Amino acid sequence: MYLTVKEASYIYKISPSAIYTLFKNDPTFPAMNVGLKKKIVIDENKLIQWIKTRNLEIDLIRLPSNRITFIRRRNEKFQGKH
Repeated sequence: MYLTVKEASYIYKISPSAIYTLFKNDPTFPAMNVGLKKKIVIDENKLIQWIKTRNLEIDLIRLPSNRITFIRRRNEKFQGKH
């Protein structure tokens, strides 16, 4: 599942600016540019592994199930286009 910077920031309590900095400076950070506007998306499964390998402790916030469903549907559409 792919997350936007805003979603990853909310779920993992990482500031958006920290995510952009990690994306720019850490080649192992699991994110990529997509589209003409080069929107950054983050692979959630790889992000969890990336966090674990660095022994970072991040409090997870449970999203309402309707929000999770929305994110999954959006990602299915995104993956279907590529």
